Amino acid sequence: MGNTTRWNIPRKICCPFLIVVILSLPLILFTLVVNSSLRGLSYVSDGFLVTTIGYTDDYWNAFGHNGMRSNFNSGNVSFVFYFDGEDPDNLVYKAKRFGEAFWGAENTLYAFSSGETQPHGSIYFDDSRGKVHITISANSYGKPIQYRMGQVLGNAILWVGDWQIVVSYPNEGYCYNFITVDSGGMAWIGWSSTLKRNDTVLITPHVAKNLLNDGHWATALDFNLSDTVLSQGFWWVSPKALSGNRVYVFYQGFNMSVYGRLFDDGCFGYEETITDRPISERVWGSYTATTDGDDVYLCYGADLKFPSSGLYHRDLTGWGSAVEVYMDSSFTFADESTLLLYEACGSLNRSAIFYQRYSMSSERLIDSSPRPLLTINGVLAGFPDKLWYEINPPRKIFDDKQTILWIEQRNDGYALMFGERIS
Repeated sequence: MGNTTRWNIPRKICCPFLIVVILSLPLILFTLVVNSSLRGLSYVSDGFLVTTIGYTDDYWNAFGHNGMRSNFNSGNVSFVFYFDGEDPDNLVYKAKRFGEAFWGAENTLYAFSSGETQPHGSIYFDDSRGKVHITISANSYGKPIQYRMGQVLGNAILWVGDWQIVVSYPNEGYCYNFITVDSGGMAWIGWSSTLKRNDTVLITPHVAKNLLNDGHWATALDFNLSDTVLSQGFWWVSPKALSGNRVYVFYQGFNMSVYGRLFDDGCFGYEETITDRPISERVWGSYTATTDGDDVYLCYGADLKFPSSGLYHRDLTGWGSAVEVYMDSSFTFADESTLLLYEACGSLNRSAIFYQRYSMSSERLIDSSPRPLLTINGVLAGFPDKLWYEINPPRKIFDDKQTILWIEQRNDGYALMFGERIS
């Protein structure tokens, strides 16, 4: 037998000590629950399991901006990519199986250098091939747009090779880079380019196609979409894949209408003016688009000057008239014939996301007023001007569960939140 140390606690000390501990248990448990609910324990709200992904001090660049994807679902696993807000930033990602309360370890995919501020990026998940495509930029002069591809394997990603340079010139800066993948598996990236010449800047919209589909990058085309050159602001360039390797590219400049071009049979068509009025400065870049085969849907956001939003539909014959809606510019497919349009509303104590159904066949709203989707027990970051959230999936993938990303403002920073529908 080994030596045993015996702790002899006097009876007069032990009993009061135990009584104090027992009487304090309710207070201890209450404190733990309250603190945990604020710092990461999951909860259920309106049929959604809500979990905390992580925390940041810089909510503006944590996730991709409006229409730039940050989350995708593969099987029963959800992946989220974000910038961690450190100085300098890191691009990281986490994974979680559906129904679990906690996220896996943080994986660093790219570490930015000192001076590379306000990075941008977006992802695209090619569900038919199980591949995730990603693009990032440092939003600094002389820093490139980069691209990488990975194969999804369960709750992990096997990344192919190293980061690939898409475009890089010494006096140019790139930002708001959107990515999609066409039906042939080739990545397309749209971005805003700022060329600095002495004391002036030339801001133009671009899109590029990859010649390869193996994770490496060789530019097949780099196209300047507009003859208009801006001297302030940025362009918002969003390519969307159609069938037969066709791609429709949206682009919008500062305080301008939304324009588009169809890429078909190896070349771009004429510029098409989509929105019937310029989108005001307050909601510049506040549009999203999705596709259904060769049908394209565009929704742009409302503001104080123009309180209504517009939903536009394009088929192979061209664009139709706008349907007036009173929602934000976010939507997903509910089924084969119904779109869901979303709106976020916030207050100092609580926020909520609402939705309305839209019939694709009759091109009209099914619901006369918004219906509640999810109540958020916190303040959406950006209140009251920019209530950011992302709904997934953006396309018709009905075996994927509906998920929502948002950012909550906290006393000590911002919490990156995730909701998945469980009922």
